[in-house]
Amino acid sequence: MALVCVGSVDQWLDFETVLEAIHNLRCQGFAVSLTVVGSSHGGYYLKRVKRLIKDYEMERHILFTGFVPYRLVPLFVNAADVALAPYRKIVKNDVTPLKVLEYLACQKIVPSKRIPEISKRFGNLVNFYEGVAGLTEFLKAISANRSDFGKKAINARENLAEYSWDVLARRYCQILESAAASRG
Repeated sequence: MALVCVGSVDQWLDFETVLEAIHNLRCQGFAVSLTVVGSSHGGYYLKRVKRLIKDYEMERHILFTGFVPYRLVPLFVNAADVALAPYRKIVKNDVTPLKVLEYLACQKIVPSKRIPEISKRFGNLVNFYEGVAGLTEFLKAISANRSDFGKKAINARENLAEYSWDVLARRYCQILESAAASRG
């Protein structure tokens, strides 16, 4: 199973849980790999993540691309079976992440911790997990029955029409026109 995570590798993400879940699955005979598209702003957390990968002896199964041009990101997402949104439960992450929208638009299975804004915006389109055991079991379930999860991912894209750039641009124009008219 090919996993991908796009974005910076920094403290607001929980790669410890992801790496331990991958390690657990590999120890149980599952073929799991992870591609991380992006780098780190400060470098400290990325060094910590790479140290964990070495401790788990998974260097051959985890690929770091570094920063890539934005136009190439969909190639990495579409090459994966599962697109991870491993946010920590902290105030900074209580936002609507573009990453989740992009994953869902690519019809990917998206596991995430239950962050309030993600839960509110995407409800049953995202697959929520808690902790290492939760993520490990979720990834096992995908391996056992990928077609059901794949159908959910395909249906997710249809439910995202309100987030298209065209719809959002029209809304912004309406707001600006309304504000201009009221000053007027």
